[in-house]
Amino acid sequence: MNFTVALTTPVMFENIGYGTYLVFMGFCIIGFLYSVFLLPELKGLSLEDVDAIFKDQSGAEDRARRERVAKQIGLDKIAQDVQHSEKVGNASGNGNAERV
Repeated sequence: MNFTVALTTPVMFENIGYGTYLVFMGFCIIGFLYSVFLLPELKGLSLEDVDAIFKDQSGAEDRARRERVAKQIGLDKIAQDVQHSEKVGNASGNGNAERV
């Protein structure tokens, strides 16, 4: 896209002068209207929710792949131990749980 703009802008300045700015302004207005009226609101959504809105399964596939690999190399057991020790440390009441 930038390559096309870089090649066409000098030609546009030679042929239509300041109209070049009007053409780019038109594209900006069209892009603004598209983003305001056609794109869904994504504020406050997790990446998984955004994937669901756009019907994209790559995030779920990546998560399943990471979980499978973690289970194969034993990281899931280590993660459970760390979570367990954090919960035990927080339950002691001092609020300064030591992480393992």
